[in-house]
Amino acid sequence: MSIFKRAWTYVSRTRKKTASLCAMMCVMLLLSLVGIMLHGVCMDASQNLKEVLGGYVRLTYSASNDREESVLDEALAAQIAALDGVADYSGISTYYLSAPDVQLVAGSFAGQPQGQVPRFVGCDKSALHENFIYNSFEVIEGRHITSADEHCAVVSDVFANLNGFTVGDRFEACLDSVITQDEAMPEEVYSLEIVGIYTIHEGWEITPMTPERDIAENFIFTDMQTADAVLLAEHGVEKPFYRQGVIFTLNDAERLPEIARSMQNMDGIDWENFELVVNDKAYRDSAASLQMLEKLSLLLVIITFSLSGILLALVLTLWIRERRHEIGILMSLGISKVSIWKQFLLETAIIALVAMVVAMTLSVPCSRMLSEKAFDVAETMAQSQAEEVHDPMADVMEKLNPTADAAVDVVQKDDVHLTFAACITIVLCTAGIITISVTLSAVPMFRMKPKEILSDVN
Repeated sequence: MSIFKRAWTYVSRTRKKTASLCAMMCVMLLLSLVGIMLHGVCMDASQNLKEVLGGYVRLTYSASNDREESVLDEALAAQIAALDGVADYSGISTYYLSAPDVQLVAGSFAGQPQGQVPRFVGCDKSALHENFIYNSFEVIEGRHITSADEHCAVVSDVFANLNGFTVGDRFEACLDSVITQDEAMPEEVYSLEIVGIYTIHEGWEITPMTPERDIAENFIFTDMQTADAVLLAEHGVEKPFYRQGVIFTLNDAERLPEIARSMQNMDGIDWENFELVVNDKAYRDSAASLQMLEKLSLLLVIITFSLSGILLALVLTLWIRERRHEIGILMSLGISKVSIWKQFLLETAIIALVAMVVAMTLSVPCSRMLSEKAFDVAETMAQSQAEEVHDPMADVMEKLNPTADAAVDVVQKDDVHLTFAACITIVLCTAGIITISVTLSAVPMFRMKPKEILSDVN
């Protein structure tokens, strides 16, 4: 009888033992797969955090800077952006225009001329604004503002729906006496083309005392050329500069302190007039909890595989001792010890194969459910850490962006799937554990001669 037939005969006839071992191996494999998949999700999430919440530094004005001599302009921003580790930059200038012909979300100035004044945020690249970096805002139609645009705007979906606007439509805003408080100043009209529409995932509280310009749905992102034109018309400033500073995004948040020091050591920057605000709090708060989950999931895999090997070796040792008579007869018939070892190995492999199919089937829903719970815990931890630590950006960003906080929700919690690498890992580890366990269990019996085994049974 061949090795396979002997193995299959034993597995099929000893159904209770086979079922018990299969159940035990199924639980072990399921725990191992869940740990491997959760570890992979945490690693992907950490990488996603580096890309989405990669941290940034904001170069802004100090309280003593009157913005007459020392200003942040494009030349200075480009000089800093050339540093190693800086991915991109975008200057920001907030300004106000009247928009009497459009409808805004009503605030405290409803029915008054000031109630037709939204907040305009000029930027080189709207995608680098904090609200878009943190996914508080997301462009759902069209595109973002770029440095090549002129007289373009990205508006909220609420604003677009109120006015029946779509991508490609135009609306007018003007610099008039409501803004300048000067009746004698001629009115300047700006026609803006809507190139993108964003939705708000995470806004902020609105009260009856909130003016229209501070309501997120009334924020209008424009190109920097339009902002510079308004600055020139309103204040007569011929040399363009960034009113609210410049945001520099980084390739790797972990290098943020190093890059910030490099910026502070640059020549030609008067740090009495400027401040460098480091903001990697979102990454640190979120990454700390994810790193903890990553370590715990790896620990789960290590413990599961270790216990699997020990338990499997103990179970197989007991089983092989019960089969001493069978081993003695097979050895008396001239069947080699290697052949008997292969039979035991094949028996265990057949049971493991069935257990593996069941475990792989159950692993995805179990991992998805566990990852959702784990990420909920991670998000709670990140939020509690964010509440305990004062955000140095809060004072600077209060008017422009009241929600520059950490957000773990950029991680795709449902992005759990059984990868080919996970399957290969579990197969190789299982094969190694089975081989070692069968070998350790069979060695004591194989050291005996057939006569000794049979006499010991008697």
